Amino acid sequence: MHMSDKSPYTITITDEVPAAESKFMDILVTGVGYNITKVLTVERDFSDVNVTVTCVDRIPIDGNTCRTAARRSLRHSAEEIVVEFEFSSTPSRDPGLSKTLGTAGDFAILGKSGVTNKGTTSISGDVGCSPITYAALTGFFETLDASTQFSTSIYVNGQLFGADYGVPTPAKMTTAVYDMEAAYTDFAGRPYPDHVELQAGNLDGLTLSPGIYKWSTGIEFSSTLTFEGSASDTWILQVSGVIATGSGARVILAGGAQASNIIWQSTGNVAIGTNSHVEGIFLCATYIALKTGASGNGAFLAQTAVTLDTVNIVKEPSEHGR
Repeated sequence: MHMSDKSPYTITITDEVPAAESKFMDILVTGVGYNITKVLTVERDFSDVNVTVTCVDRIPIDGNTCRTAARRSLRHSAEEIVVEFEFSSTPSRDPGLSKTLGTAGDFAILGKSGVTNKGTTSISGDVGCSPITYAALTGFFETLDASTQFSTSIYVNGQLFGADYGVPTPAKMTTAVYDMEAAYTDFAGRPYPDHVELQAGNLDGLTLSPGIYKWSTGIEFSSTLTFEGSASDTWILQVSGVIATGSGARVILAGGAQASNIIWQSTGNVAIGTNSHVEGIFLCATYIALKTGASGNGAFLAQTAVTLDTVNIVKEPSEHGR
């Protein structure tokens, strides 16, 4: 069978190459009508890719694979062909990190062992605790709805949910906590960080471009920290320690960056300082504390407790929530 008829090929991204130092992904090349299957590696940045593939011609088998910046050639032993890849692509982008949260993304605040409020707090979004009962929602002076499925509070522009509220709330909360823990594991395990141990964790005054950042210690800043990028750009901060902001510290979004596309993942606790302001989704393996006068746009999801002291929290709508 002669193969120079410019037959189209289907390209499907499969999975990542196991080698930790390799920033490549595998793609599966399947020839339409020719039963040709072969794996080829391409740079990881081309994970959202439009590809035009044409069958070029028969070639001798010499065991080599040609790779250039804009073209990839594949020699296949069964059919002895070269396939040329013309890439039209943009760098990899997550289609909205908040979607990865599942139903945990419905909540502005979620804690497994309780949520405690002190003072005149203002929360736009839902608040929940599970598997602990609603008794661990303290300081909200909540009123149970007639349905028994949720409660309301003068401090919350949304609803409050406890694990022992009426059906279907118990199942709802079990799923939300499961999704929170799954999202934590997902973001903690994202490979190929773009920046490792940046400034030894002292982020004071820095501007962060989109990407994955990883630290083996905690991180902190006491003045400003800026996230600069477009509305579709994403940031994942993988922190093996505490996340702490100083009093009056501020997170700034520039260039269209969105709070819903910033993930703060921490193995330690999160401490948002007095009168400081943060942006993004906080996924914490322990507890989160927002001190007096602190504010945040995003969500605070803790695998133990969340404490609030006269704070202002605004959650962006999720695809699950209202």
